[in-house]
Amino acid sequence: RPDYALFAAGGRVIPLLTSPTYEPGTDAQGRPISGWRSALAGLFGVGTSSLSNGPSVVLDADTTLGSCWPFRGTVGQLGVRLSRPVIPAAFTVEHVSPKVAIDISSALQQFEVWAIFDHRDLRKTTTTTYAIESTVLASLKDRVSQVRAVQLRVLSNHGHNQYTCLYRFRVHSE
Repeated sequence: RPDYALFAAGGRVIPLLTSPTYEPGTDAQGRPISGWRSALAGLFGVGTSSLSNGPSVVLDADTTLGSCWPFRGTVGQLGVRLSRPVIPAAFTVEHVSPKVAIDISSALQQFEVWAIFDHRDLRKTTTTTYAIESTVLASLKDRVSQVRAVQLRVLSNHGHNQYTCLYRFRVHSE
């Protein structure tokens, strides 16, 4: 199935509808870790560059270890302008395989996808749960009309309290 959120095909992140990127070396509120806390964080690998990808990485086909976008906390959102207007039929969410993941608890768990018709008209299309062992393909029960943008809203992750990591989000039409 074609992916209308794919960056290479023209899909783009909508910054105003997207959570800020988690910056390594900050605490749960986004404040810089300083002094002995910074040195301790560096000693234990917090603050490494593997967590510095921006949200557009979620629209790429690469799901190798570390090719994810981290946002702060367990709740966040990703706004996506699709490569062209489509009537969405399904959404796919992927995470790196648990066989190679260092910490799978940062994977999203409960999420919703909203269709965006204009800045005041958003409609929830699906709510589902991501099981760590598989890719999620969420098909829409009720069809919506043609949209140019969607928003993925993450409601929880699998237990990581500092950040949630998104690897891939795809939008499909019939």
